[in-house]
Amino acid sequence: MKFSKLIQKYADKFAQLFSVLSFVVIILLGIVLLIQIAKEIIRLFQIALEPTTLPYDR
Repeated sequence: MKFSKLIQKYADKFAQLFSVLSFVVIILLGIVLLIQIAKEIIRLFQIALEPTTLPYDR
């Protein structure tokens, strides 16, 4: 009986550890995703605002 309680205690701690770890990983992935989206938006604005020359401009 005591051994099963000990196993349950460590199983609960293990589950909490993975819960916290997965939360941290999801936050880090979200930050990386936001940075990449911001880079792409800046790149799109740079392309949209650069002057273009028309080949048949007279």
